[in-house]
Amino acid sequence: MEDNTEVEELPEGLFKHISFQRIVINNTALKKVQPSAILPLKHLHVELGIQHSLLENFPFYILNQLQRLESLWLYNNSLTSIPAFKSDSLEILRLDNNKITRVEFDGWATPNLKKLYLFNNLLTSFPAFNSNSIELIWLYNNLLTSVPAFKSETLEILRLDQNKITSVEFDGWATPKLVRLDLDDNLLTYVPAFKSESLEILYLNDNEIESVDFDGWATPKLIRLDLYKNLLTYVPAFKSESLEILYLNDNEIESVEFDRWTTPKLRELYLYNNLLTFVPAFKSESLEILRLDNNKITSVQFDGWATPNLKKLYLYNNLLTFVPAFKSESLEILRLDNNNITSVDFDGWATPKLMQVDLDNNLLTYVPAFKSESLEILYLNGNEIESVEFDGWATPKLRELHLYDNFLNSFPAFKSENLEILRLDNNKITNVEVDGWATPSLRELNIAKNPLLKFPSAAIKGMKNLEKFYYSESNVGPTVSSGFLEFQSKALKLVTLWSNNISILDKDAITGLGPNTTVQLTNNDIVILSEEIFRPMLEILSAGDGVLFLDEKIVLYGRSLGSVPTVRLASERENLPGVILHSPLSSALGMVLRFTPWSVGPFAVTDLVPRITCPVPVVHGTQDEIIPNSHGRVIHDKCQQKVDALWVEGAGHNNMEAYPQFWRRFQPLLGAGTQGGNVAVSLRRERFYFVEVDELGLASSRHKLLDIPTINVDQF
Repeated sequence: MEDNTEVEELPEGLFKHISFQRIVINNTALKKVQPSAILPLKHLHVELGIQHSLLENFPFYILNQLQRLESLWLYNNSLTSIPAFKSDSLEILRLDNNKITRVEFDGWATPNLKKLYLFNNLLTSFPAFNSNSIELIWLYNNLLTSVPAFKSETLEILRLDQNKITSVEFDGWATPKLVRLDLDDNLLTYVPAFKSESLEILYLNDNEIESVDFDGWATPKLIRLDLYKNLLTYVPAFKSESLEILYLNDNEIESVEFDRWTTPKLRELYLYNNLLTFVPAFKSESLEILRLDNNKITSVQFDGWATPNLKKLYLYNNLLTFVPAFKSESLEILRLDNNNITSVDFDGWATPKLMQVDLDNNLLTYVPAFKSESLEILYLNGNEIESVEFDGWATPKLRELHLYDNFLNSFPAFKSENLEILRLDNNKITNVEVDGWATPSLRELNIAKNPLLKFPSAAIKGMKNLEKFYYSESNVGPTVSSGFLEFQSKALKLVTLWSNNISILDKDAITGLGPNTTVQLTNNDIVILSEEIFRPMLEILSAGDGVLFLDEKIVLYGRSLGSVPTVRLASERENLPGVILHSPLSSALGMVLRFTPWSVGPFAVTDLVPRITCPVPVVHGTQDEIIPNSHGRVIHDKCQQKVDALWVEGAGHNNMEAYPQFWRRFQPLLGAGTQGGNVAVSLRRERFYFVEVDELGLASSRHKLLDIPTINVDQF
């Protein structure tokens, strides 16, 4: 039975003729169960569940008659107390997520009960519990303040976390098979001597523990100990032949007595977020991960270190000023970022397996020659680096080099067979040497925010696998010359040139785009979209998921047949600065009846023109031999926001640009400096590409468009 909000009581004889092995009543309004309702199940091998309901009363006293009941699930109800009961068959009892404040354990007789779930209730105490069958007890998230001596020959997992326990009586415990004990998230201030021949995992984190009596501990099988997020200030000598993982992070530890530690199997040690100021010589044959980050460490005594299996060493966010010669046959990741390091003794390093070094956000001004047969990732960003001695570099496996946010003023020709990511952005680079550049595997290049005097076009051309190219905020403009960017990568996904003061793109300034390339030209000074320049790019991008981003204010320009989709699109857009209609078509029938200015039939543009809310200047030649001037006049009359039309005396359909008055008319709209040869993108054939243009001075509102809608003329 499920999702029934009508039945509040199980009536007598309900299961009289039922022989199911599992009965589940879920998400109902059930509050009470009549004993006679479930007694017919007494000879059946059954699992019974009444859950996510409103149960307040259950006949526990008849459970001894259900001779083959193995599992009873009464979780997520409104039970407040559990009386003493007997059951020889019950193995799993779920009473979690109720409102239970009392359990009468004294009279319990459940010789085969293995799993007891009482978490998420309101218990304030838990009596001494003796059981030689129980394997798992979950009592977390109650209101317990103390823990009695547990005695059980079979108990393996005990969860007491998320209570309000202030003390634990370990002395009287007898749990020879206990493997896991959860005491985290309580109010413990002290942990007394603890003895357990079986315990493997002990959680004591998120308490208020100030001290731990390690001397009296006897836990020969303990593998993991969590003491993080407490109030420890000192860690005394610690001995454990079995411990592999130790969490001491997020305390107030000022010193650790490493010299007297005996932890031959310790693999992971977490001491981050403490108050350590010094790390003495450290010896461990087994240690693989050591986290000392977010302390106040000013020096590390590397000379005496003996950690032959150490793979990860984290020392970031400390107060180190110098990194001495460092030797490790096993180290793979070294994090030294966010310190005050001014120099690194790379010459003395001996780290044959080192794959990643983080030295970012320090005070380095110079990087000497660096040699590593294994290094793959190097972070040097956020320093004050003025020069790097690349001549002596030997890093054949380097995949990522991060040098952004520094003070480099030049960058030499770089050779690397495996380099995939190179970040040089936000430096002071004026020159990049091209001759000899060879990075055939480069996928991402960022040289943004640099005052380059000469762009390394030849180097870009040779990057056959380039996916992302960043060159924003670098004062590329006002004119981008032909051949500026000649991409030859079929994998190209992103090109960013925003905020570069670009106003003019010469023909073939950007070539090699792919159908799925995103081109960002936002925040520039482009006000005219030349068909000769932009149509080739747009035709390529429209073949896939490519996008051209220009800017937030746009002027739509529709010429000839292109006026049809232009008007259609403008009628559906708000906050456009303006729409220019050049030799527009009023309707298809008007074209058939050539000199009849009727607006009927297909392509009825004049039906849509009144819906356009922005200014619509119309320009039309008086001698247009393709679309008569009368079409333009009809459209002009229908405009909601009329502006002066331009009737160019003597102009035909294809020679309008030859008349000076054409350019003079639209300079206020398109911005100063408009030159004759550059026209807004002319949309005359199969598709209309909607793009964005920067500050046109016609409207103060801003309308952001994030893609290039493509509309087929056939749709109209």
